[in-house]
Amino acid sequence: MRCRFFSSKLLFLMAGACESSFFRQNVGAVCRSNSAFGLIAISYIKADMTIIRNAIDSIQIGVEDYVSEDPRRYLSAVRNVTAGILLVYKEKLRRLSPPNDPEIFIKKHVIPKVSDDGAVVIVGKGKSTVDIAQIKERFDQLGVSVNWKQFESIKQLRNEIEHYYTRLTKDNVREILSSSFVLIRDFLVEELNEDPVDTLGEECWKVLLEVADVYQREEENSRKSLEDVDWKYQVVEELVEHFRCPNCQSALLRVEVDNDYSPGLELTCSSCGHIFPVSEILEDSVDELLGGEAFVAAKEGCEPPYEACPQCWSNTFIIAEGLCLKCESGLLYEACALCGEGLTVDEQDLGGLCSYHHYQMEKIRDE
Repeated sequence: MRCRFFSSKLLFLMAGACESSFFRQNVGAVCRSNSAFGLIAISYIKADMTIIRNAIDSIQIGVEDYVSEDPRRYLSAVRNVTAGILLVYKEKLRRLSPPNDPEIFIKKHVIPKVSDDGAVVIVGKGKSTVDIAQIKERFDQLGVSVNWKQFESIKQLRNEIEHYYTRLTKDNVREILSSSFVLIRDFLVEELNEDPVDTLGEECWKVLLEVADVYQREEENSRKSLEDVDWKYQVVEELVEHFRCPNCQSALLRVEVDNDYSPGLELTCSSCGHIFPVSEILEDSVDELLGGEAFVAAKEGCEPPYEACPQCWSNTFIIAEGLCLKCESGLLYEACALCGEGLTVDEQDLGGLCSYHHYQMEKIRDE
């Protein structure tokens, strides 16, 4: 038997079915004895089995952690599923790698090298693999489509749960699994040309479908409750999308009584039952909505979209609205008493003068 009679696809199927010492010693030996083709086939088998198998295992174990009903395994469920998504992405890079180096696109470091025939080739170096930033960059270069906004929201929620919140509810896990379900399904079908049921197994896929369905119904009820509120300010309507329970970070919030916005409007978390005023989450929500814009403004020397309120010192004074969302106070001084120039938040402690005329007045006093 010679390796040239086997396609690399067939060898992969054999490897998946027969991960035994007999297979490795016999078929592996034959491939190695058949020059370059055998080496390439063995490399593909090794890379393929490692990445896609680990991806499937991570997702399946994460789902098992979730259905266990043991709260101690909820964090494990989150970790495993998010790790599985990254491995699925790496599998795409592996499949796009050239046959002579089937792992080059998943290597963190790539270097030029002179081959035996004198040609300059690019090869992978070391055992470290690409991180998220490199996956994004290489997907962009290779024309691979991913909903990065949705992935970032999953990653951020996972980080907040893991590092800042000790109380992890089943709804937290549902939210991540629901979002992950969409990412996994779309990527398997559109980028890997794989059937999700065949890839992940019927049992695992059924749980993901049920979780997504349950969470989406709860999310719809929450959305309808919040839509009934008169949020009073345009920016607060935009903030609602970023509202999360300060106790468990769930987005499943509802309004029980009042339907008119005020900083004291109470929200109830459907996940953990925590009741809290809107004012408690305004700063975090404002930062989520406008933080990126504020960063760009700072780099370019422009006016930021929000600042610390000169009355309550919360970072919730919205420049476009001309008021603070937390205490609803506006500017104490709107225009300079001497020149009529509009005053900024930073100029509120200058006694009703703009920075220029305040400086001039200080000079006169000093003289």
